[in-house]
Amino acid sequence: MGVGWCVLASIELARILRISPLAESINHLMIPFIDYHDSSYVILSHLYLIVGCAIPIWLRTSHPIGNLAGILTLGLGDAATSIVGQSVWGRHHWPGSMKTVEGAVASTLSVLIVTGILSLSLTFHASTSPSGTRWFIMSATITAIGEALTDQNNNLYIPLILAMLLNLRSL
Repeated sequence: MGVGWCVLASIELARILRISPLAESINHLMIPFIDYHDSSYVILSHLYLIVGCAIPIWLRTSHPIGNLAGILTLGLGDAATSIVGQSVWGRHHWPGSMKTVEGAVASTLSVLIVTGILSLSLTFHASTSPSGTRWFIMSATITAIGEALTDQNNNLYIPLILAMLLNLRSL
């Protein structure tokens, strides 16, 4: 993931410095993905995304799922939030936010379903007991609510919330 970050940072630098002929092509590809966290001058969301996925792995959490927290929360949860929250199903907005309750529920469910499937084929000692399962459900729910209640670019800290909560259970 470090190598991937370096490649993405180099591409962004080429775009910013308008290095020909790359810059125009890169700009054409990147502009559709800009959200309100980015400016048209510097686009950082993709860099935050890869670092957010990598941080729990780099920290080597003691919970077996904790190392996957970035991939679970950003690759699954955030995608489910966007798909459900911005679709016909996303009707109930959090107070003072454009984010929806349905999006947060979709995030939680997607993380729980995939983790459940993984636990069928792998041994996750901390999540197989009833209290471990309840802790995991609570952790995934708190993480989804944390994502819903902020307007910041959450790609860096949402994986950390889940990893820390799971790590607390493992202590």
